[in-house]
Amino acid sequence: MNILHLASFSGNIGDNAQINGLKNILRKDLAPPLTYHPLEIRSFYQSRKDAYFNSELAQSINQYDLFLIGGGGFFEMNFPQSTTGTTLDWNDAFIEQIEIPMVFYGLGCNQLSEPHPACINSFITFLSKLRKKNNVLISVRNDGSKEAIQQYVPQNISDTIYEIPDSGFYFKPNPQFQNRNHPLLPENSLTLAICLAGDELIARYKDPSNAATSLAKELSQALEITPHLHIIFFPHIHKDISYAYHVIEQLPDKHRRNRVHTAPCFQGEQASQFLFHLYSRSQLILSNRFHGVVVPLSLQKPTLPLCDFASRKIKSLSHKLNLHPFSLKSGLPFHGLSSILTTELENPQPQLTLQQKHIIEMRQKSAVYNEQISKLIANFQSQ
Repeated sequence: MNILHLASFSGNIGDNAQINGLKNILRKDLAPPLTYHPLEIRSFYQSRKDAYFNSELAQSINQYDLFLIGGGGFFEMNFPQSTTGTTLDWNDAFIEQIEIPMVFYGLGCNQLSEPHPACINSFITFLSKLRKKNNVLISVRNDGSKEAIQQYVPQNISDTIYEIPDSGFYFKPNPQFQNRNHPLLPENSLTLAICLAGDELIARYKDPSNAATSLAKELSQALEITPHLHIIFFPHIHKDISYAYHVIEQLPDKHRRNRVHTAPCFQGEQASQFLFHLYSRSQLILSNRFHGVVVPLSLQKPTLPLCDFASRKIKSLSHKLNLHPFSLKSGLPFHGLSSILTTELENPQPQLTLQQKHIIEMRQKSAVYNEQISKLIANFQSQ
């Protein structure tokens, strides 16, 4: 089966990991062989305009057996210049011209801020048009996106949208990266992996400078208490490097020279394999990026979700999976973190790992949706 796959291949390693997981889970549930042809969503961004959703593209799409969209936050209602209010700037003609099965797989809609008012009706109209077609299946990921859609979209539309696990939960590590020694992972050390988001700073931290100082103080205390602790910052996008720097520069020189490190920031399948291998070799992960929580959990690593002041996705995911996140506080946002880190590094609690019942429940939800995909494809192939 030839699949045209619209996704963010050059976004960040979280995107790469969920693409890996999506292919992994579809490989198990759909009839082989599956041949993927990538189509980069960023080529269609208004800021780039390297490609367009037009009749020519629609005709090209119809040459495939399946048009697969996602995962990614493509349902975020934050683009008033778009016909749909989302990054998918699809007009009516484009939607109508697509004749093959079209599957939206685990998209995100639970953005950091409220939707742009001008985008809500456009998004509802978009979903309504899709709902009227007999070649469409829609699902959103388990990050509160279903609840967000239920809040803004009429029930007769929202009820037709599935909620499935983010496909990052099915990330498949490449064996060639396993058991490799790496200079960032000293022997006989405890490694704390930190994925600290460096975008939307005001929304996330209210006072970014104060938050960086508060975090640096807590990390300094943890480094003093635990002599064999090493810290690795994992930037998923380039803005993460900048904010991590503001934390690192406030750490004692003796620690930041020898026990605090920064992983490289790069994208692609090999990058995600390399970096998530480093995650998997860490004793504890602290993250306020969604896939910085999802993928380590899938690897059965103790993970402390970090709920900043805008972390709707992580807050919702933590609730669904009975995780115990660390939530920022007013005043001293990271106060009390050092004691949690030192305790969990030595003796991580079960609440920091993915429970077996949730693994089973998520797999069942994926299987149900993938079965619907199989039926949709079979119906079109029989026509």
